[in-house]
Amino acid sequence: MLDLAKILSGLITVTVSSLLTIKALRLVVRVNRDNNHVSIQGDSNTVNIIKQYNDRIRENGGGYSLLGGVTLILLLIAFPFYSGFFSASLYVIAMICPLVALIAFATVLKCEGSGRIWDVWYVFGTVALSWVTISTLPYIENTAPFGAYIKPFQEFLAGLQYGGIFYVSEHGQLNSATVSAFVCVGFSVLYLSHLWLGFSFLKWRTFDGSLTHASTFLVIGVAGAAICSGWMLAYHFQRPEYASTVFHAVLDGPFGILRSP
Repeated sequence: MLDLAKILSGLITVTVSSLLTIKALRLVVRVNRDNNHVSIQGDSNTVNIIKQYNDRIRENGGGYSLLGGVTLILLLIAFPFYSGFFSASLYVIAMICPLVALIAFATVLKCEGSGRIWDVWYVFGTVALSWVTISTLPYIENTAPFGAYIKPFQEFLAGLQYGGIFYVSEHGQLNSATVSAFVCVGFSVLYLSHLWLGFSFLKWRTFDGSLTHASTFLVIGVAGAAICSGWMLAYHFQRPEYASTVFHAVLDGPFGILRSP
């Protein structure tokens, strides 16, 4: 049953990701074709090509400023009830997003020319984040069930009288509702970081903008992986050996090419 769930999760993720990728790439090509027909009259006119491009993307259905917040809310609601499904889906996302970024980079470079060369940062960012995700995935799968709302629900209600969900027990330990919240938020942030890096090509940015964007979501994604894999929580529960194991898994990488003999 578990294998069937993973297969189903993978098929759904691949299908949705493929449809979104095709739609996004078609939008880029169409906007590029329209831009080639822009005419400028006069002697002293200047046009901000990057702004013009981004405006046309939004006008043609490429405005997703609220999508991140909406998706985050949906993940926070759905993940605790279907943690196994989303854990399997995360692996597929980690494999697909670097391919999306690479294909998009080649496409926009062909359409827009050398002005889009800085989109290469998105490729580096998605590859690095996928490396971290795949390396820590076994630990994420072990920790994911702790993101469920059902088990700590009673503690959550009891915790309201002690200042809300993020209270600490009299023994100095986080209650299970707090742990669940950390795992759930960490996973959601990691999941979204992959999507936001993979589809970064929808906006044309300068060198500084591209590097800042890629670095920001890489750092956010790594922080999410550290939380939902239990790396950060391990220090709180005085399990440094577990944190060390996760850390070395990241260094070794998904293929163990850096693993010591």
